[in-house]
Amino acid sequence: MTKNFEALPEQINRQASEWFALMSSDDARAEDRLKFNAWLSERQEHRQAYQQIDSVWQILGDSSAADIIALRELGRSHSVLARLRWIFFSAMLNLRNTLSLFGARPYSYGLATTFLLIALGMVLIQQPNTTDASFYATKTAQIQTLKLEDGSEITLGAKSKIKISMNKSKRRAELIHGEAFFDIASDSSRPFVVLADKVAIEVVGTQFNVLKRPRSVNVSVLEGRVNVSNYDAQGFRKRSDNLLSLTAGQQVVKVDSLSIDQIENVNITELASWRNGRLIFAKTPLKDVIADASRYFDGKFSMQSEELANQMVTMSLRTDQISQLPHMLAQVLPIQFREIPGNIIVFENSAIN
Repeated sequence: MTKNFEALPEQINRQASEWFALMSSDDARAEDRLKFNAWLSERQEHRQAYQQIDSVWQILGDSSAADIIALRELGRSHSVLARLRWIFFSAMLNLRNTLSLFGARPYSYGLATTFLLIALGMVLIQQPNTTDASFYATKTAQIQTLKLEDGSEITLGAKSKIKISMNKSKRRAELIHGEAFFDIASDSSRPFVVLADKVAIEVVGTQFNVLKRPRSVNVSVLEGRVNVSNYDAQGFRKRSDNLLSLTAGQQVVKVDSLSIDQIENVNITELASWRNGRLIFAKTPLKDVIADASRYFDGKFSMQSEELANQMVTMSLRTDQISQLPHMLAQVLPIQFREIPGNIIVFENSAIN
């Protein structure tokens, strides 16, 4: 039992088990095979889960005398975990032989699915978790460059937090809050996946920027191609949503629970300008301008009305000029501001006295 297995979402494993049980039978119709191929092509984790299920079946089916001896040794072990493995794997070997007697009868699919899921779980238990997950966070106005083992680089913006998980079979990052620029090394066998507030970005090797604001996620591409989609609580793409493919100079913005369906053009020369110490806004709601600027401001901005928050702003300023932002906004918008103790800046409609 030398294969490497990876823990995947339970729902994906169950789907893979159901497909394996059906595809291994004589009952699979042409329509079933078309649906199966569509499921495989939908997501890399689908293919990986199916391959793992197939490997588990082969492992149990190809058990040799040496495997049986190893199982007996586990049974004699004083380790509770080792004895559990012996009990389960012995049962699995017997159950596999029993299932072969059912042939392709439909009522055996449920039993086969359950069997495969249990077997996969035991295989996962017997191998160590080799995923290396790390968290990184920056402070106010701090920018940090992270160099990954595969040669990729991630530039983490101010007041941002990210989780990075790497192993031999996957490359994944979750932008928890803030902004990050990704320069991903090419590796077709391990696509790099970035998650940000129910948005999934999958790439092989490219450069792109991800900005997570309180109520939206912005994905912009500087070089190469990225695939963007919604994902659900189990961590995989919703079948009802389209997969959008972005190329250099394109971006998508997902707002709240809305679907991602509109691709916009973006000025490449201005993309991720924050890495060079400048914030550029083009017809951006004031609430988003404030959210971005707050990550470079050692204080707090506050607005008193929704109408004011939705005012559109077009401006550019250096990240070391954030303290001047209230004065700059007052020159282009009908607003006024006041400072209260604690370095809190309150924006109000200029009509309010």
